[in-house]
Amino acid sequence: MSPVVARLLAVVGTVLVGLPLVAPVGLAIASLFVGGFHLDFLLPGELFLVVLAGGAALLGAALVSRRRRWPIGALLAAVVVLLAATALFANATGLASGSTEAEGWPLAIVAGTYALYVAAVVTLFVTGIVLCRDLFRR
Repeated sequence: MSPVVARLLAVVGTVLVGLPLVAPVGLAIASLFVGGFHLDFLLPGELFLVVLAGGAALLGAALVSRRRRWPIGALLAAVVVLLAATALFANATGLASGSTEAEGWPLAIVAGTYALYVAAVVTLFVTGIVLCRDLFRR
């Protein structure tokens, strides 16, 4: 395949992965004008399908260009596993249903797993930027 396809996939994938990271900040700034500061820190998890589509595009670009295949593949797998683990832990501890108070070790486990998910999305975004840099240097 041509390098143009790899470049297009890399740019689209990077934008899609970065969108759920930028959206909460943009909406929080917009909420300042409406009346208060509201930061939806769960938005990256709610926009998981956008991250997944962007990660798939990045993986396609990495496979076509034969660059950064393993980091992007591993990060995409980590994103999927960590969000699934967050949901699993929330259900297992009772936080998802509300039967357990949001405090103590159940909250620490679920919030920690979600923080790892967001960190994996940020790392995938940065890796996408590096892949774009590599592809446009050619």
